[in-house]
Amino acid sequence: MSKTTRPSSKRTGRKTSEHKEPKVSQDGPPEVSRKHPDAHHGAPAKGCPCVCCWALRAMWKRDERDRQVAAAWEQVHGHEPVEMQVCVAANASQAFREVMGALPIW
Repeated sequence: MSKTTRPSSKRTGRKTSEHKEPKVSQDGPPEVSRKHPDAHHGAPAKGCPCVCCWALRAMWKRDERDRQVAAAWEQVHGHEPVEMQVCVAANASQAFREVMGALPIW
């Protein structure tokens, strides 16, 4: 009987891409185990009180607040024209809109 063998693949080191991406929770940043290659430097380790992990959590919270502010601004002011954009009245014809390069009606 012949025994099937697995192809041997020698690896010289572990890479970050070999790990599954951590799941993002609404409560805080995605935390990884202490043995993960990105722990303490690229992602906070679970339950770790060190300065690196604290800073990563603080940066994540700040980025999340910035995303919320940007989304709120886009919702309120996103339809307004910016410099060099044309905004025409609602009674303008489609042909006029195309010629002027106007924004679509919101």
